[in-house]
Amino acid sequence: MVPATAIDGRCCIKNFVAAKWLHRKEIMVNFNFMRAVRKKRRQPNIDSMFFWEFDLKAIDWDKAYKTVIGRIIERGDQQEVDELVRFYGNEKVLNTLRNEIYFLPDYAIKRAIEFFSELKKEQMYCYLNRKDKPYHWI
Repeated sequence: MVPATAIDGRCCIKNFVAAKWLHRKEIMVNFNFMRAVRKKRRQPNIDSMFFWEFDLKAIDWDKAYKTVIGRIIERGDQQEVDELVRFYGNEKVLNTLRNEIYFLPDYAIKRAIEFFSELKKEQMYCYLNRKDKPYHWI
């Protein structure tokens, strides 16, 4: 006859092993789900010519919003700006232009004001930051 403590010990070990196995399966399911979510990332419908130096599959569009907004304002037309507003939202684009982009050339500041009538250059940090500073010679 097997003592009761030995049976309880084996049951505890089996339950522990089963719990570890289920936990590992749960982690794998979550990992596979996250991998699938990453593959279905949101991406704006913008021509690749604007980001020729980047691998478009590797860009994290949510983290690189300042670069994307600045580049499209500087080089894009109304269609690309509309896509920015659709992707990021009007408030985020305006807030980025007002407070977060540190440099835009004069022509890009003028274009931003044309694209967004509620924007004034005196509100834009990139204008205030270099109002009295000359351009670099390049």
